[in-house]
Amino acid sequence: MPYQPTFVSFAPTYMCNLSCAHCCVPKTSDQQLPLDLALTCIREAAGLRITAVGFTGGEPMLVFEWVAEAVREAVRVGLEADDLSTNGVWWSHRDELEMRLRVLKVAGFAGGFHLSVDAFHAGAGGERQAEFIRAAIEIFGTAGSLSCAESPNHSAMPVIVELARHLDAEVTEESAETGHLDVGGVTVRYFRFPVAEVGQRAHVGVSTGAEWFGDFDCFGHDSVYVDPEGKARFCLGFATYAAPALCLGDVAQEGLAAVMSSAAADPLVELLCAEGPRGLRRVIEEGDPDAFLEPWSSPCSFCYHCLTDKRRVSVLREAGLVG
Repeated sequence: MPYQPTFVSFAPTYMCNLSCAHCCVPKTSDQQLPLDLALTCIREAAGLRITAVGFTGGEPMLVFEWVAEAVREAVRVGLEADDLSTNGVWWSHRDELEMRLRVLKVAGFAGGFHLSVDAFHAGAGGERQAEFIRAAIEIFGTAGSLSCAESPNHSAMPVIVELARHLDAEVTEESAETGHLDVGGVTVRYFRFPVAEVGQRAHVGVSTGAEWFGDFDCFGHDSVYVDPEGKARFCLGFATYAAPALCLGDVAQEGLAAVMSSAAADPLVELLCAEGPRGLRRVIEEGDPDAFLEPWSSPCSFCYHCLTDKRRVSVLREAGLVG
């Protein structure tokens, strides 16, 4: 399929009130994406068949007024604003929590929070996250969903169960990766996904079974991510922070429309849109048949590995996919 994102996610800042061991966001930058640049991108996005905007970080609620203004502009130009990743413990008192959520509601945000609930996050599963969920349900009628990172040594389930206890909620496991909490009749879904142990990112995602991730178990092509430095990147997976090949361009210098236009002709982007990480596997095994002696269970981890490991990058460079 051709490269045509329908969603743009902004990281206004890398700043965060937490310091989680597994986090792949750059810790050295305190740069903030200029609000006027983000507003220009939002206006451009409305003419690019993009339908929705979202916010990530860092912790986007640390620059709350920035987020609120961006939500207002997105709604004004006809885009949906319904995606915000947060740790849910950035607030100092209940009045502050309620005030900020109500301002977002009035601005037009629809309540699509992605709350990080896992063993890596300080306060995850505790009363403060439960309070965030209760306030979000009260104001928006929903708390969005729970994003649950885990590794072989850090299961998310005990934290999910603890959060449910604070909420007096029922937990229903639907599969090994998904389930939901019934919070007073409101369904709050959770999604479990693999990440690395500290210092082990290159190997996380190697399967203990005999099967690879799905043939096209990746939706990176549907989004474009703008970081605090104004760089547009191909997806929201953790590979995007470390792999230069996934940087599409500089929206401050080129504009969002021009960056997306040039990205559509990039051979790596074309491959990922057509085949996903499966395409990386095919190309690398054509040049190095013994490259992967074990299957991988995580497409994000596999993409990270292929685009940062010198041996794999060398094969991709010879194939003309990376510079």
